[in-house]
Amino acid sequence: MCGADWGGGQPFALHRHLRKVIRAAGLTHQLSPNGMAIEGPWDAVMACVRACHDALHAMGAPRIFTTLKLNTRIDREQSFLDKVASVEQQLQG
Repeated sequence: MCGADWGGGQPFALHRHLRKVIRAAGLTHQLSPNGMAIEGPWDAVMACVRACHDALHAMGAPRIFTTLKLNTRIDREQSFLDKVASVEQQLQG
């Protein structure tokens, strides 16, 4: 998830609050240069995205623009941390 506050002028305070909202949802997450990876069941992740928007608006952000990239997999279980480790291992070999 990558979100931008359009007009609030408090980017670090807003992102700090977002991390609290995501942690409260109990979902696996990791900050990256392009946003926040959030992992979990579909409904839980979508509810978390909604909670993030609600929280930022409650803090005074008049407009929020969010970009989502979604990845689902049904052939096996693999967390995003597992995937990163797999790619890093392939790069070393």
